[in-house]
Amino acid sequence: MIIQLDEEINLLRKTLLEMGNSVEEAIEEATKALKDRDYTLAKQVIKNDLFINRLEVKIDKICLRIFALKQPIAIDLRFVASALKINNELERMGDFASRIAHNALGLSRIDDPPYLDEIYTMKNLVQQMLKLSLDAFIQRNVELAQKMIEQDKEVDKHYEKVIGAIGPYVHEDSERFETGLMIIDIAKCLERIGDHAKNICEDAIYLAKGEIVKHQSINL
Repeated sequence: MIIQLDEEINLLRKTLLEMGNSVEEAIEEATKALKDRDYTLAKQVIKNDLFINRLEVKIDKICLRIFALKQPIAIDLRFVASALKINNELERMGDFASRIAHNALGLSRIDDPPYLDEIYTMKNLVQQMLKLSLDAFIQRNVELAQKMIEQDKEVDKHYEKVIGAIGPYVHEDSERFETGLMIIDIAKCLERIGDHAKNICEDAIYLAKGEIVKHQSINL
């Protein structure tokens, strides 16, 4: 049975959204495990990263099949090429969610870890960025993509706030050093998730306008 290009594109779109939902859930559960000091949930997030990795392989195969057998052009070509890049962005986000869960395991034995309010604020921002960046891509919504690119600056501000606060926190008590490192790593993971969501927004603009917006400040 010959599968038409439109069917392949729809399958790719559906699988990409499934992967995005899985990553969003991983971020939510990893930070919930941190908040609730839930060792079991943290372990489950780490285990579930294998499912995200399998989706990455599935999307790779769909994209390569379309390139090899369907020879897409114009908007379809841009969609598949962008989906291939977004697939990698989502996989990296999944890795960072797993890393947050690893840190949640370590912090589960710590009473009242510091700066969690900032961490949860960052989590909410990057979760929204992830969801809306994929919406912008699927809908070819340039305005939404640009809005989420701007939101990444807010994520960076909260990240810098955490980094600036950890130094004095550790200085007050050297036994806090390991805790401080884990909080920094969680904040870094969330900051990087925001960066990957920003990249998806740039791919959304490329899909909609055929315009490459990455590294625009670089003169070639």
